[in-house]
Amino acid sequence: KVITLVRVRPADKVSALREAVLREAGEEFLYVSMRFIFGTRVLNSQATLAESGLVSGDEVQLVHMPLKCLSASFDGTARVWLASAGR
Repeated sequence: KVITLVRVRPADKVSALREAVLREAGEEFLYVSMRFIFGTRVLNSQATLAESGLVSGDEVQLVHMPLKCLSASFDGTARVWLASAGR
């Protein structure tokens, strides 16, 4: 499914794609881990789009997974929970 179409410049970092998704898709993607895939490679969020080999008209795939948090206590218990649930 197409989440959004965005315009970016070659000098923009891959992280600009994440910001664009958040702007366009809203809260649905606020508490998820995002990875952008181009061909068979996971794109480095600190690289520019040009450094990543993207050119005008290219499409990237978005893989998103819920963010999980781990908390531990002095009594030896640990808990894994979804960040979106807040508990």
